[in-house]
Parts: sequence; structure tokens; C-alpha cells
Amino acid sequence: MLRKGVIFFACVSLLFLTVSCNNEDPVSSDSNPGDNGGDNGGDDTFDSTHVTDIDGNVYNAVRIGNQVWTTEDLRTTRFNDGSAIPYVTDQTEWITLTTPAFCYYKNSEDTDTIQKYGALYNWYAVSNALLAPEGWHVPSIAEWDTLFQYLIAHGYNWDGTQDGNKIAKAIAAQSVWRSSEVPGSIGNDLSRNNSSHFNALPSGCRFQSGVFGFRGVENHWWSTTGTYANHAFSIYLLNERVSVATHAHYRHEGFSVRLIKDN
Repeated sequence: MLRKGVIFFACVSLLFLTVSCNNEDPVSSDSNPGDNGGDNGGDDTFDSTHVTDIDGNVYNAVRIGNQVWTTEDLRTTRFNDGSAIPYVTDQTEWITLTTPAFCYYKNSEDTDTIQKYGALYNWYAVSNALLAPEGWHVPSIAEWDTLFQYLIAHGYNWDGTQDGNKIAKAIAAQSVWRSSEVPGSIGNDLSRNNSSHFNALPSGCRFQSGVFGFRGVENHWWSTTGTYANHAFSIYLLNERVSVATHAHYRHEGFSVRLIKDN
């Protein structure tokens, strides 16, 4: 752990010294690594940076393998061309939408809560390439899978193995998640979560019926990958699970969004 910490500090320091004039100055991650930080001899580095959306919201981001991911959920209210994303609170209107929209969990407009958990978007907003700032995009399901396979192969399973999907703890944040007695699950000893610095929170969702639920227990993050009629893929975390799941959901459901940097 000491060697890994020294390497992490050195890499972040080097990045700070060599950053170009694109204003993407590296910042310290808000995440704290857990104990299960991979077993690849300490060669992983988590270079932190940030990105700003059109509303001026600043998001921390972290490099994991060859990918750079935001470590916070999106909360923009506009596409990157300045056009507004419709804000829809009404339940009946929400479930009939086939066009972009966003909302906040239980229609809360508390600024601290929004900053912490972000907004919920339907897939019609997610599939619009203008949702992310220039140079970033919403990940496909294949890009999500690249992240998961990297973590598995580099020993981020909760038990240190390098086969099978047991990486939920590695990407889940160290706070907010409801406790669980299931060994290796997200909610079992939160102090061992977040070794990847991904910092996934249980923001809750807006489901097919337009009802909100499960903050503190679960969350879904959209991918841009559609599937059969009126459905698209999301990835899913639950406090009592050890694995990350992939689900297909109705496109009008409201889920969180993470961004990945363009190659």
C-alpha cells in the first residue's frame, strides 16, 4: 500500500507540472482508496483531472487503465450547444416521453443534494451526442465492459481474485450505501469500497411508472447502447450485491449518467 501511495502521489505531481494550457488542471480526487486496491504490484495510477459542463458545473475525473471517467454524476440542464434539456416533474408526462428530459430525485431542488447526486436523465437525452461537454461522451455498454474487465483482470475483485465479476465494492463510494451482511457486497464494510476511485453513489432512479425510489440502496447508469424496441442498456449496482450487472430498461426511465473522455 505504501508503494502504491508513493506512485500515486508522484504521478499526480508529474501531471500537475506538465499540464497544458487547456485549463484541465488536475485536482485531488474526492475518493479514498479502500484496502482491496488490486494486486498488480502497485503499478496502477489514478491520475485525477476535471471537466466543466456548459452550466459551469465542475466534475472530478480519474484515469482507470486507458480510460478517463468522471467520478460524479452529471447534473447539466443544457446540451453543449446551449439548448435547454426539458425539466419534467409531472409523473404522467414523464412516462409518455419519447424526447429528451431530465429531473431530480423526487423533484428535489436542494442545491447541495443535486451537487452530490446529480440529475436523472431519460435515454433520449443520453443518446443525444450534445449531452456531454466537447471531448467527452456518455459511454457505450462496451466501454462500461472495458472498465469492468480491466478491474477484474487487475485484482479489484473484493476477494483479490482475477476471475468472475466481484468488483461492485471497487467502484462504489465509501458512504451513503445501506449496510448489508452479505460478504463482499457494497454495503458490507464501506471502508473497503472505492479502491478504483470511481465513487459510485446510490442516487436512486425514476422507474417505468415515473415513480422515484431506492436512493441509498441502488443505482443505474445509462449507456448509449440501445437494445430491443423502447429499451436500452444500463449498468446496475445494489447494496447487497458483489457484482456489477447489466440491465435493459425502458428508454423513458430516469437514471444517472457518467461521462468518459474521448480517445
